[in-house]
Amino acid sequence: MERDKQQPTLDDRIRFVARHYREGRFDEEAAWRRFASSHGIRRANRFVWRWASAAAVALLFVCSIYYIMYRERQPEWIVVATDARGMKEVYLPDSSCISLAAASEVRYDRKAFGVERRDIRLRGKAFFRVKHEEALPFSVRTEATEVTVLGTTFQVAERRGQTSVDVLTGRVRLEAAGEKVVLTEGMSATYEHGRRRIELAQRQSANVLSWETKVLRFENTPLAEVVHDLEECYGIHILNYKETGQKLTATFRELPVEDVLQIINETLNTEWSYE
Repeated sequence: MERDKQQPTLDDRIRFVARHYREGRFDEEAAWRRFASSHGIRRANRFVWRWASAAAVALLFVCSIYYIMYRERQPEWIVVATDARGMKEVYLPDSSCISLAAASEVRYDRKAFGVERRDIRLRGKAFFRVKHEEALPFSVRTEATEVTVLGTTFQVAERRGQTSVDVLTGRVRLEAAGEKVVLTEGMSATYEHGRRRIELAQRQSANVLSWETKVLRFENTPLAEVVHDLEECYGIHILNYKETGQKLTATFRELPVEDVLQIINETLNTEWSYE
């Protein structure tokens, strides 16, 4: 108990500090010299330590800035895909619209789209309604081709080793294997991946958009072309087709494929089926 009374209280310590403290009396540099002398530390070592500390801070700052810039440059892909029986409407940030066919996919980088240009990656088939922006060209890239436009409506399809382009309005440029072709309204072209050449079509099919409109029109059309249009429209494969030299004139509006084949078989005395 006597020992506790001899211990200085907190108030005693505060009064001691207040009585002896004088501003500016503590010399940091002198304290460091005494400490360095007693521990064998040279001044050069202190300078190196300070320089290394500053360099470490600077390096951390630079790495942070680089990491932020690196993350900003990384693409942020927006991907839209359809299954074998579905279709989708895709609206882009610039108000352009894509009608995506079955078993197809489009993707674009959300960060880069509309910055310097408008790039779309396509697998499968799609119809594009592009908003006109002269300063920002619109491009559709497939595995082997690039289609560039300013403002138009057109279709791009990539199937079985070939890419086809059909222009309904406006003007596009098709590029593949170093070759460039300009297509205007009503023109079509096909790029054969194996042959590495672009071929212009003699005429554009009346049913180029039947897969979207579900309307098929045939006017004295050869059966080989009828089969092709049916397969493209419904995503099927026609069975039991034989070339007979016959032609078909008919219009089908939003009919199931079973009904269309029944009408054709009864009209032409054929036995078509599908898978």
